[in-house]
Amino acid sequence: PPAFRLWSTEGVTADANAGCVSISDVVRGSVRWAIVMNFTVDLDWFLAACPALRTARRVILMYGNMHPGVAEIPKHWSTHKPPCPQYGTHHTKAFILAYDAGVRVVIHTANLTHHDFNKSCQAVWYQDFPLKRESSPPGSAFENDLVRYVSRLQWSGESVDGERVSPEALRRYDFSGAGVKLIASVPGRHAGEELRRWGHMAVRTALERETHDDAFKGSSVLCQYTSTGSLPKKWLDEEFRDSLCAGACAGGGGGSVGGNANDRSLGPGEMQLLWPTVEEIRTCDVGYAAGGSIPGNGKNVRRPHLTEKFHKWAKPNDDDDDDAHPMGRRKHMPHIKTFSRYYDALTPYQKKRGGGGGVAGAKFAYVIVCSHNLSGAAWGKLEHGGSQIHVYSYELGVMFLPSLIGARTAKPFSALSATEADPFRCLAAVRPRATTTATATATATSEGAVVLTHALTLARPPGAATATTASGPSATLALCPLPYNVPPLRYNLDDNAPLLERDEPWVWDQRYDVADEWGR
Repeated sequence: PPAFRLWSTEGVTADANAGCVSISDVVRGSVRWAIVMNFTVDLDWFLAACPALRTARRVILMYGNMHPGVAEIPKHWSTHKPPCPQYGTHHTKAFILAYDAGVRVVIHTANLTHHDFNKSCQAVWYQDFPLKRESSPPGSAFENDLVRYVSRLQWSGESVDGERVSPEALRRYDFSGAGVKLIASVPGRHAGEELRRWGHMAVRTALERETHDDAFKGSSVLCQYTSTGSLPKKWLDEEFRDSLCAGACAGGGGGSVGGNANDRSLGPGEMQLLWPTVEEIRTCDVGYAAGGSIPGNGKNVRRPHLTEKFHKWAKPNDDDDDDAHPMGRRKHMPHIKTFSRYYDALTPYQKKRGGGGGVAGAKFAYVIVCSHNLSGAAWGKLEHGGSQIHVYSYELGVMFLPSLIGARTAKPFSALSATEADPFRCLAAVRPRATTTATATATATSEGAVVLTHALTLARPPGAATATTASGPSATLALCPLPYNVPPLRYNLDDNAPLLERDEPWVWDQRYDVADEWGR
């Protein structure tokens, strides 16, 4: 299975939706109780899309914004709106689903609306965890991160048929096999031990524990997001970049020309920002209407230190064939948010041939799938000489690292049923993290070293699960179905280029004279 999956969407080919999941594929079975966290909730649509939650004993809905509709909150549901400061939001998208045998944790990128699940490009990760036994480890990093995050939502819990459901109640479950690192943000000014638990400092801390192949030294950092805040150059080019570029390489300076042979840090790399162009919005599946979900005003978007980093959602050679675009979503604008560090491992011959076998040449040091957009409100800004970080919003995501992928298990755990097969698992279900302490490297298992690689499609998986890489002659590929080209294509901002060849970044506070595909 892939490291994560995309939510299936309307208006794409069957191949493009192969390996993708619907909300009813994930939120299903005999749910005892559920915690649902989201920003925007269309209750009419959500109740129809998730029949399993109609019969759950209790559903706790935590939201940021509720769409008006005709549906009423069911009697067995309760609601909670986590308090946020001005300019902050409860932006997390997640489910915690409790069953008799265990719990399912789902972290994704979509608002609970028809548009987000049917017209936008979105991602989801989930994993099932059993109840703790006497032989289970007493705790884990994932458990502590999850309990700490839910505790910060200012929700104390409630009783469900005599069972106390609360943040601490999550410690009943064995999360030691979690195949991801939680990356969370909560509002406040965080110092001391809290400094490195939230926002981009949580990313920095996690990466500082990692050791990667020398090929990642000086490699590119790719930020793909769907809302632009006010981004000072110093914050983006130094503070935030330093967090995304943390970590060490195994051998020293061999990955960069003229590098210090004794310097094991990965060091900074080119920062690439993936932000749709006006033309990509205009010609997409729903036209300019898609731009309402990609907010960015001209004052923030057109700043020179951003535009020089801008890259496109699609490449020109994708124009006549949606399937030529990774995951077939060229005309579906993103609401997914991803952050990664990669190098392009294709040989010139492979590039000429266009790759092959459903696998691209990009290899990743890490991939983050999250609710965070590119803003200080979401990721936090350091204050007082770096002694505290100031965060405005609730956000949640997962970081994929080769060091968190364990050996293949013969019998993946399912919280729904001991006998039910789940065709839509993510990789962590079949290769859970080893419960023994291991060094944080691109560790080798009996199946070879683990390499995160870019999957162009899940309909035609590669013929073999291993490949020759910088990690050695045989490496197990962990597929990351990022729905865009890696490396992406840089904007053409040349003032001397013909008008139709120049790229203009999308902003939502401007009127456009050229009509979209719908005549608007």
